[in-house]
Amino acid sequence: MTPDFLEKYDCTLTVKTPVFVGSGKKLSKVEYIYEPSTKTLRVIDVRRLYEFMASKGREKALEDYFRRPDNYNGTIMFLLSNQIRRPDYDNFVAYTLEDCMLPQDSGGRGRSKPYDILEFMSDPYGNPYVPGSTIKGMLRTAIAASRIRRDAVLKSRIASKLERSTGRNRKYLAKEITEAEAAIFNNLEYEGQKQGDAVNSDMRLVRVSDSEPLSSRDLMVCKKFDERPDGTGNALPIFKICLKPGTKIKFTVTLEKSACESSLGKQFYSFDDIVRALRDFDSIYTSQFLNQFKNQVRPTDEIRCWLGSAGFHSKTILGAVYDDDEDLLYKTKEVFENTLNEKVFRQHGHELEGRKYQVSPHTRKKTDGARLDFGECALTYSKKAI
Repeated sequence: MTPDFLEKYDCTLTVKTPVFVGSGKKLSKVEYIYEPSTKTLRVIDVRRLYEFMASKGREKALEDYFRRPDNYNGTIMFLLSNQIRRPDYDNFVAYTLEDCMLPQDSGGRGRSKPYDILEFMSDPYGNPYVPGSTIKGMLRTAIAASRIRRDAVLKSRIASKLERSTGRNRKYLAKEITEAEAAIFNNLEYEGQKQGDAVNSDMRLVRVSDSEPLSSRDLMVCKKFDERPDGTGNALPIFKICLKPGTKIKFTVTLEKSACESSLGKQFYSFDDIVRALRDFDSIYTSQFLNQFKNQVRPTDEIRCWLGSAGFHSKTILGAVYDDDEDLLYKTKEVFENTLNEKVFRQHGHELEGRKYQVSPHTRKKTDGARLDFGECALTYSKKAI
């Protein structure tokens, strides 16, 4: 393949509000040291801690702590009881986070109750990073929403498919979403291939690299806050390690021309197409969901993106398909009603949507304290010579 088939762009996402990209792992209370007086969180390398304790002949004490952590008032008290002081921490601390507000709720008998903390994605060397698949997923959602909004015929086809949705739990909308994605993206026309096959997806022509490695200095701990439409809400005992505002997420996007002819020609994507899609999606997401709440989002001239743990509507095309607020409300509520069991549906208050709350979901994901939305970034880019 010659370079004439490729265009490459250096891209930067500047974090505006905390961004969480989960690794699927969490730090249990035995895997960190929290010092309330200095708001310092020290994340432990458990293997190195075991080796250090073994060198002191205290490995059995550590094993007992792991089995019965409630016998101690946090890891710091366990270490102190074994004559392990702060100067020893360098032997087993993986990284340190500053200015962390991590409440220690009372657990009774004068004890505190440390919380588990959801970890950020990291590479094999322990450096935080954002996978290319996460960034490409964000672009894919934006492109899909933009195409739906700009093509009335496609929008009608997708709406018709979603209205035929049947089944419960994981089966609900599964077939319809697969068909909708094929209608949106399967624009390549490879000879001998069925149009519904994934090989015909034009997203094959968009390649996104993993981000450059980030640093633990780019991380902070955030507590989740669910905000209701009137501005009230609840702080939840859910803590996440997030990227700090101001962090630069650097990656590359490579656009490829198609090797086959189609109704769209060979040049499916220009970077201008992607920028337009991101702007379209931001308009849909902010107007139809975020701005249904008291604290509205200000417009911006930047290329605003919504990454990571931003919320339900940041990852779906429903807002593009249902541009009427009431239609969107009831379709979203229907999704929750068919994918959650009745107990969870009611615990989350979804039965109030359409009555007390005129938006679904009726909570907006924010950080406790500053009350910032999760996931807001601004994109800048430049073309790169190949």
